[in-house]
Amino acid sequence: FGARGDGNADDTMAIQKALDVASANGGTVYLPAGRYRIRRALITRNNTVLRGDGRAATRIVQASPTEDAINGESARMVNVGIEDLEIHGPGDGRGCGIRLGDASATSSYLMLRNINVQGFGGDGVYLGRWIVSTITGARVFDCGGNGFHIERGTSITALGCFSLRNERAGYRLAHLVYSALSGCATDHCGVGYQLHDSHNITLSACGCESTRPSATASGTGFELVGGGAHGLHSCYSYANTHIAVHVTTVSRHNVITGFRDNEPASTAVASIAVDEHSAATVIEPDLTSPRDYAGAVTELAVGGQSQLVSSGNAAALRATSNTGSAVNNQPVINAQAADPRVRAFGAGVATEPYARWAVDASGALSIGDGQRPRDTTLHRAGPARLRTDGALTVDGSLSTGGEPVFGGAIVVKPAAQTLRGRARPHDDEHLHVELAALSTYLFECTVIYSSDELAGIRFALTAPEQSTVDWFAGDECHTVDTVLTAAGGDGRKVLRFHGVVSTGDRAGRLGMRWAQRDTTGSDTTVHRNSTLRLTKVG
Repeated sequence: FGARGDGNADDTMAIQKALDVASANGGTVYLPAGRYRIRRALITRNNTVLRGDGRAATRIVQASPTEDAINGESARMVNVGIEDLEIHGPGDGRGCGIRLGDASATSSYLMLRNINVQGFGGDGVYLGRWIVSTITGARVFDCGGNGFHIERGTSITALGCFSLRNERAGYRLAHLVYSALSGCATDHCGVGYQLHDSHNITLSACGCESTRPSATASGTGFELVGGGAHGLHSCYSYANTHIAVHVTTVSRHNVITGFRDNEPASTAVASIAVDEHSAATVIEPDLTSPRDYAGAVTELAVGGQSQLVSSGNAAALRATSNTGSAVNNQPVINAQAADPRVRAFGAGVATEPYARWAVDASGALSIGDGQRPRDTTLHRAGPARLRTDGALTVDGSLSTGGEPVFGGAIVVKPAAQTLRGRARPHDDEHLHVELAALSTYLFECTVIYSSDELAGIRFALTAPEQSTVDWFAGDECHTVDTVLTAAGGDGRKVLRFHGVVSTGDRAGRLGMRWAQRDTTGSDTTVHRNSTLRLTKVG
């Protein structure tokens, strides 16, 4: 077709004629080693491959600063390939190295392979609304726009590409959906990777080094702007000059795993920054710049445990001195609960914003409202043994050794209570349990007390309205019968009794009341370790 490839002749028409002929039946235009000078854009067509002898051998040189080097014949294209060659620009101007497709129509099946693009005033490679396409081993250097600019489309895969010294972004992916970059790199660009209003983009084993902030570029390594559901996996930042990863402008549902920020520059302000109203889950990062978490962040780090989440609507799995985190703007673990032993906690839902449980390093489970370090702790006391430091109530049934055990509660009195000569009954401060409506319970009480005489105490049971107690009548106070008592050590006595209580339509409390029989003698005392046991039988 007459192309000379000597670097002096204008080979535009010869190469274009070959492309036109090849597209008629589908074919390949082969450019042997040489320097092919052009002054207008080459128009590649459907079902055509433009192939050279290798990027070190075949070079297309665009002499015009206002022209692209390679354009597509229309907005909608199919089956296009460019491979094994180099494309040089004039060093300035507004042209792009490769401009294929636009946002107005969908193009399919593009292959860019083993190409270099260098020295254009615009983007090195611009692709508009392509689907199911692959870019492999492409390199873009020294362009005034973006290295790779992919606008809209789906299922774009870039493998082992490189963007160097491009003024704007090394890779700009805008309004792109379910696509992936793997093993790509960018050095000395204004932004490393910019995902703008895109969704479900995966970057794996991609690196960014030495970004160059400017009036038109932030200097961020990985910039997730709007959109979301992106995955950054095993990506790397070296010599971060601003922010290594920035999640901003309501970008949500992002996952960042195994990210490393190595040797940041003195100008770096953050390793990973998540702005307010944006969200990310960060897993096992290796960071040397500060974190800046103002949005919703879950960070799992340091052997699977999470670090401090500093502010914003956040959830954490480790709460070391975690005084600033919040769920729905409520404290999840407050200053009193900032315990370095805490490894996990469960936050509330919309109607209950506080933490409901926490697990510390020993494995103990603490249950509370999040306003104090501990309420009730449940922990393993030994092999097959479970212990709680508070009351344990079971509404359903339990089983042991295969035999059913009815639900119930056991209350142990934690401190002594002195009656101080009271002749009228007073509520026990500790021995009480809650009863459900329309239920039947067996109760058993063991009371340790001390008095001047064996029968020196009087007692009564209280129960909800409409309840019946098998041998008590309401609040009537009964004098202790010596048949129900036994002598104990150190002058103490033991009182034991049991009965049945059935509730009506109202739930309420079953409790003990005490009075001193002889108010002229020494004070009667009900001692700690007295117990009230309740078993639900119906």
